[in-house]
Amino acid sequence: MYQIKGIHKTSQKDNWKNGCSLESQTFYIDVNLSAETLPELIEKFKSFVGSEHLVFFEEEPNQIDIQRTENVDGYDPSERELTAWKDGEVDLYLADYTAYVEFVKPADLSEYFQG
Repeated sequence: MYQIKGIHKTSQKDNWKNGCSLESQTFYIDVNLSAETLPELIEKFKSFVGSEHLVFFEEEPNQIDIQRTENVDGYDPSERELTAWKDGEVDLYLADYTAYVEFVKPADLSEYFQG
């Protein structure tokens, strides 16, 4: 079984003209996701975050990230907010959700309890 135990969310203010600020905030989301197959787990992760934008780093083979643009409340921005963001009137945020995938198999405890 594949599982994700907890997600780290990092968000940075994203200015349409200047890009992301160097300051960020990180939060831990206490959630457990599991599935029999890796594709099923990835779909659960994408569904939980609400985005299809997957990022994979070869240096961290069990790490998977999803990035999305969010409003100040952590939701998808409306068309009105997107337009105002592009006009420099409101702030939006680049949110990066990082998870580590583990493969878990049941332990065989029979040796411990014999004899």
